[in-house]
Amino acid sequence: MAMNDPPVKSLRPPTGGVWFNVRDAGLWRRSFASPTSPESPMIYLLDLTGVQPLVGVIEASVNELAREMRAGRFGEAAIVVATQDPSVQRHVQLIAAAENLPIYLSGSTTAVSLMQAWPAAPLSKTDSETLDAIMDMGGSARASELAQALKLRSTAAINRLNGLVAKGLLHRQPQSGRKGDLYVDGRSAAILYGEAQIAAALETATSQ
Repeated sequence: MAMNDPPVKSLRPPTGGVWFNVRDAGLWRRSFASPTSPESPMIYLLDLTGVQPLVGVIEASVNELAREMRAGRFGEAAIVVATQDPSVQRHVQLIAAAENLPIYLSGSTTAVSLMQAWPAAPLSKTDSETLDAIMDMGGSARASELAQALKLRSTAAINRLNGLVAKGLLHRQPQSGRKGDLYVDGRSAAILYGEAQIAAALETATSQ
């Protein structure tokens, strides 16, 4: 399968400070290109560090993008909003919870922070446990693997996974053969990003 290169696309708003222009926010969001490989995990990192968007701007950009992702326009992609502003985090959480949108929040833009980003909408203890287990397994798992890791019956594991697919927090990749379909967490793209960064650093160190 072809992979997105790079698997993380960092996007900065067209302005800093207070961001109040809803029309510009909509135009900015519509400028985002879909992944070159829709079946490969990809993160759209919306870096709002130092930006204070109004609620209408969040709606026109972050939340509308999440709706488009749920509709399938962006394939196996995830949105991570990077901000340390509690009020911005709260607005994202409120709107994500109201519409059950697949948005993650992160305190920074590092690969480690992206892997540890948390869903903006509240999750049940069961859903959180399932997502944590999948990330511990490298960002993807089959139902049989999840069942073994969490000591579940096969039907219980499948129900958990399909519930998270319905929320847009997992992507289901049909697989041929008897192993079963693969369920992928969008944050797994950060694992690829981290590996790519490490590989680049090693190559630079070797050439010096």
